[in-house]
Amino acid sequence: MHVSQILINDSVAEPLMRHFLTYISRKSELFSSNSEGQKQSINKAVLMGCILTGLAVPTQAIAHGSKLNVPDFGLGIELELEQHLIQGLPDDRNYQVMTPPYQPAEALENGFNSAEFKLALTSALDNGWLIHGAISNHSHDGSSEFQLDQAFIQSERSKERPWQLRIGRFYSDIGFYNAEGHNNLLYPNAPLVYQGLMGEELSDEGVQLSYRFSHGSTVGVEVFSGENNIAGQRHNSRLSQTQTLYLDQGFDLSELGHLDLKLAYLHSDQNYQSSESDHSHGNSDVSYQLKGQLNQIVLSGRWQYQDLQLVSELIKRQQDSKIVTSDQFLDLDDNSYGFYGLISYAITPKWQISSRYDRLTQKVDSYGHSELFTTLGIDPQATPENISFVVNYSPNKQQLWSVNLSQFKRQWQDEDTGWYGGISYRLNFGAEMM
Repeated sequence: MHVSQILINDSVAEPLMRHFLTYISRKSELFSSNSEGQKQSINKAVLMGCILTGLAVPTQAIAHGSKLNVPDFGLGIELELEQHLIQGLPDDRNYQVMTPPYQPAEALENGFNSAEFKLALTSALDNGWLIHGAISNHSHDGSSEFQLDQAFIQSERSKERPWQLRIGRFYSDIGFYNAEGHNNLLYPNAPLVYQGLMGEELSDEGVQLSYRFSHGSTVGVEVFSGENNIAGQRHNSRLSQTQTLYLDQGFDLSELGHLDLKLAYLHSDQNYQSSESDHSHGNSDVSYQLKGQLNQIVLSGRWQYQDLQLVSELIKRQQDSKIVTSDQFLDLDDNSYGFYGLISYAITPKWQISSRYDRLTQKVDSYGHSELFTTLGIDPQATPENISFVVNYSPNKQQLWSVNLSQFKRQWQDEDTGWYGGISYRLNFGAEMM
């Protein structure tokens, strides 16, 4: 599961939706002299925003990136349902991979994990713009709540207009997994390197501007508010707390397939205050404040040859921060890094096999009260790794079933190695409305 645990309160999402709808209204004023059909497209966009505002409880979402299914006309509706049945996990999970604000990443549970669904609405507007919104549910400790997943307006790229602008709440394009998950592969959890260094997935409200050159290179810049899994919380209402810069280059290798390489840089000011809602994920009731600077380099590569695909991503962190409690402190110099490698092969159009190896090396030097590591459940020198095998079966476009088997090493305390596995399904239903 791609679950993140930093909650976004109403004071963040409601202004976002107000700005979002204000932006759409301004666009409609620009189109006021156009045809009636164009006005109807704008009205549909505003209506969709109102629906999302009314239904969503604004918290950080579980999702698989900003994949869009844009209808030719009208309103596209997509409903996705996903669930995992897992057995073999150790009962005592005192140690888990830590996210950038030093909170444990969300973990799978033995038995049926709560079903997760996402409702997405997409509409193509006139003059090369589209609008997209999605809500999803997040279940934890027996409770479930709706959450605002995405809500943005985006210009569509074309030969005449090589730039693309996205405004609202969306998933960063900093890496392949963050932007699109594992495509049509159904894994029950995120790679360890994304759990530990990206906080599962980077999603936030902000602005993205990208430009595609004629030779296939795409360069993009993103500016986020900071209410995300890396920064923690927005500081003094600043918009530019987290920034990314990426370069994506594709190579057509003719008979040898296609190669895509991406290099990205992330900088973020960290400003995190733990709360009671975080304690259900962690190992103590100690409240703390985290402040500092975080820089990360992401290198991604993907090679596609007929029915064979190889994907790998490497992330390197440099984090200079401080944890402060009521009576203790820790100065941290975090130089952790990790990677994952994935191979998949489509045996037939319906059957696909894949394997993923991922490893995270945590290297944290500190000064101060080192007992805080134990209190917060942090292992500053851990090297968890995981290897997974997955068989996917897709009888049609609406169904995806998988059987998975994984081996973990040094991921949980008092359990150096072990095997777990289970079955998963994802159901997808789509429709278009005039």
